[in-house]
Amino acid sequence: MDLLMVDVNATMMLVTISSSLLPQYRERLIAGTMFSMSGFDVSRCAQSFRLTSLLC
Repeated sequence: MDLLMVDVNATMMLVTISSSLLPQYRERLIAGTMFSMSGFDVSRCAQSFRLTSLLC
């Protein structure tokens, strides 16, 4: 599952939740809603993504 996160400094990050972890978070993630998250790891992705197609 891919989603867009925005931190308190308005920095945008494209986030992917691994399919093995998805059942743990699926009920909490609702399209179009805002929520606070903590206790997660950040790692580099080997692929490059362009956010321009996501911003309307």
